Amino acid sequence: MHVGGDLDWRAALRDSLRVRPRVQLRAAPQRATAAVLVPIVEHDGELFLWLLKRSSQLRKHRGEVAFPGGKRDDDDADLVATALREAREEVGLEGAEVLGTMDELLTFTGFGVTPIVASVAATWQPVPNRAEVDAVFLAPLGRFLARPAWSTPFGYVVDDHWVWGATAKMARQCATLAHSAFSLAP
Repeated sequence: MHVGGDLDWRAALRDSLRVRPRVQLRAAPQRATAAVLVPIVEHDGELFLWLLKRSSQLRKHRGEVAFPGGKRDDDDADLVATALREAREEVGLEGAEVLGTMDELLTFTGFGVTPIVASVAATWQPVPNRAEVDAVFLAPLGRFLARPAWSTPFGYVVDDHWVWGATAKMARQCATLAHSAFSLAP
């Protein structure tokens, strides 16, 4: 997704996320809450998402492509704090600029996941926590505007990675929101 010229993409996306109605799930006592960070970076006028491939040694979601994130800890002030803490623990991310929150999503494992959109410096280099992460890679944001592969499960192919399920839905929502925000920006 190209953002050249005078477009302040961070401000446009922040404004769009702030004013739109957001889907929040009804509270359910048995549902755990979690948050992920949706890190966006600009390189040469193009926007990319940082994604990770979870460790093949993990008990749950092993080898899956995901955004950094996880279950809310009791010590987390809110879900933004959860997303930032998890991104720091999983890939060494510090200094992300939070732009806003997307729609909460219910996963098939029973989590209510809130995606937190953030801008990341172009100079940042991931430092994967090898106990949790096998790889970290960039995916062009515009890739998620295309029709997904309608196989089971719903998803996208990015290089050699299969981005599917909740991660694919979040990436698509982010791309759609960004495209709309940038189209309306002055």
